[in-house]
Amino acid sequence: MARDIARTTARAVLGIPLPARREPSAPGLTGSAESSRLLADLARAGWPAAALALRLAVNARTVAEVRDKRPRLRLDLAMRIRRLHRGLIGLDPVSQGIRPADAARVRTTGARHAVGG
Repeated sequence: MARDIARTTARAVLGIPLPARREPSAPGLTGSAESSRLLADLARAGWPAAALALRLAVNARTVAEVRDKRPRLRLDLAMRIRRLHRGLIGLDPVSQGIRPADAARVRTTGARHAVGG
């Protein structure tokens, strides 16, 4: 069975490069508290969920659910959110192609959620 052949042996014997095994870089689930805080922080800075979702390669609804305290999320997504926050928090969303009206709306909503709990 091909599955039993060691990767290096398969290459040596068959001369066929095997595709890389696709393993998750960060398997498992983690709590969403930090990711929720980071996404809320980006919302207060004016970053819409749709723009963040595009950069995270997820659905905008996923971003909204994590921001609004989904209990758990995949560890690889949590790490991507942390990297995204680090890269965007110092940037003005409008200078990055976000419409000024959208950024203002998201800032207002984000501030309202921060005050309201």
